Amino acid sequence: KRCLFNLFGTDAQELEMHHILGKYVPEFVIPLDKHCHELITEDQQTLNPQVRKQGNEGENKYRFLLASIAGILFLIGKQLGHFSSLLVLLSHYLKKQAYGGKDYDNNSSESIH
Repeated sequence: KRCLFNLFGTDAQELEMHHILGKYVPEFVIPLDKHCHELITEDQQTLNPQVRKQGNEGENKYRFLLASIAGILFLIGKQLGHFSSLLVLLSHYLKKQAYGGKDYDNNSSESIH
């Protein structure tokens, strides 16, 4: 198993199971490395203890669920940002290779689109 948000993998011994929706839905868990688990849990901990309390209903329950999902979306966005940077670097490398190792000019008529 791997952390869902660590693109480069994590030793399975370092993974922790995170209850995505807290104890409200105990069987809904994902594997996270310690760092990612701390980030998401940190978001949850910013809420008032009354909001985090298991067994809450109504508005408090939904506030907790929204905070949990927001933490996960933050990590997804962060990983997408890293991945997009890698894709830009790869595209520049491939374009350079297409020109036989020479630099290319994005504005010239010879550039590959």
